[in-house]
Amino acid sequence: MVRLNSVSSRDIVAAGYDKEKSELHIKDKEGNIVVFHRVPFTVYQDFLEARLKGRFVKKQLIGLFVQTERVEVPA
Repeated sequence: MVRLNSVSSRDIVAAGYDKEKSELHIKDKEGNIVVFHRVPFTVYQDFLEARLKGRFVKKQLIGLFVQTERVEVPA
């Protein structure tokens, strides 16, 4: 399980990166988690540094990397 850390964004609540699988996990304010596959670590770093994280996702991730949605199971 990837650890998600809070991020400063209007639309995105948290994000995390799985180095072994090269996966970027992003949780939105509705609680949906999207996993982007085969994402280089440098792209994850760029995401963290982006001032507008939602715009970064739309322009730098969607359509460029395979994505799947993950359902978070309450503990």
